[in-house]
Amino acid sequence: MKRLQDGQYPFREEYYPLTAMVMTEAPPELEVFLAAQAKASGIKIVRDEPVELVCAAPDMETNRFMVFWPSGSERMHLLVPRHLATGLA
Repeated sequence: MKRLQDGQYPFREEYYPLTAMVMTEAPPELEVFLAAQAKASGIKIVRDEPVELVCAAPDMETNRFMVFWPSGSERMHLLVPRHLATGLA
């Protein structure tokens, strides 16, 4: 599995330092949207490879997300600001 380098990472229209981010399961509705955006853009989301998605939809600003599909999980994961993550132990 590749490690993310220290730096700035996208979440929606903002960029955050890696130390302020955490990887968590994407909500099912967002997972469906992100998968559709990746497919429409010709971007493949492969296991254990972080992918930055640029998402655009009518009535929505262009947003960027760092997604990750880890081995052994059926769920897509998303890098989010720590203060927005829920359900973490």
